[in-house]
Amino acid sequence: MLVLFETPAGFALFKLHDDSKLEKPEKLVDLFTDIEKAKKLVTLAGFHKFNGTTEALSATTALLEGKMDDTLQTFLKTSVVQKRASKPSSQLLTENWVSTLVKFLKELKL
Repeated sequence: MLVLFETPAGFALFKLHDDSKLEKPEKLVDLFTDIEKAKKLVTLAGFHKFNGTTEALSATTALLEGKMDDTLQTFLKTSVVQKRASKPSSQLLTENWVSTLVKFLKELKL
């Protein structure tokens, strides 16, 4: 499974190695208290650094409106399709833009 995380610096895409850890989300925090545990759970599959505040604001605004801007679309195509980082069996997303991203991923025919 791939997990998309938006930071103030850019988009991060992580590969989750054990989907069963999501069965008890309340325990998820415990898995990140130790660096060794975290390394076993996720690895960084890709990162896109924003080119400035304008790009960051544009990307964030699009996500809040339930849209995907060109920055995120290009990043996902590069990280998921071209590099074949992983084939997500499902998506872990908690923002209101879930449906937009899921539609986009399905269009990519992963």
